[in-house]
Amino acid sequence: MIRQEAVAGLGVLVVVPEDHKRGFISLTELRSSRSTHKLAGSRTVPMESLEVGETQAQTLERLTKEEIQLRHFTYDPSRVLSSRLVTCELRPGVRVPTYLLQVPPKTNIIVGSEAHEVADLRWTPFEEVLEAPKGDLSLRPGTREAILSYLDFSRNNGGFKPAIYKYSDLKDPIPDEVFDMVEAGLSVKASLFRLKLASAPFARSLLLVHSQSPQASFLGHVEAQ
Repeated sequence: MIRQEAVAGLGVLVVVPEDHKRGFISLTELRSSRSTHKLAGSRTVPMESLEVGETQAQTLERLTKEEIQLRHFTYDPSRVLSSRLVTCELRPGVRVPTYLLQVPPKTNIIVGSEAHEVADLRWTPFEEVLEAPKGDLSLRPGTREAILSYLDFSRNNGGFKPAIYKYSDLKDPIPDEVFDMVEAGLSVKASLFRLKLASAPFARSLLLVHSQSPQASFLGHVEAQ
């Protein structure tokens, strides 16, 4: 059981319930952050940090402006926030819940106003996550757990209970040595290759980061928050 935790933000798993084959909306991170446990180049469900004094409803509203934008569809915040899929402890004592956001098939979804933070929005098949080897750093920690929880929800809607993953239970944790190297001035790519952690898909993601944002943390910068 996780005690004395702080909610650092929230994520949303965006799906079309009538079209399981479409998968879910994912983005590529353009910046790294030790505190929120993300690496530039990794793929993630839309996530947003909780600002001081902000409610989760306000964070969700920002997420659907800054991370992604839903065109021609208005969601019910109370319904989304009552549909928690999973809570992941991304750093010891810091947790991030992920909620289910179901949209109609014709919803147009685009990258939000924070285009310098994320890019390459696309529908991603669930199999792409399920078939990735455990410890694959091409996935932001918490992404695989959200997919596993959603599939459990789909199979067992009536008896579903949101899962809780402690930091030690994450499927794809980022070793502290990676952040140590990045903070010391190495690029994410160089850090991963030096530690023999870079997969081929992740290497392609890193090339995307470089093309989208040459000054982003791909080149070494790590955000404080």
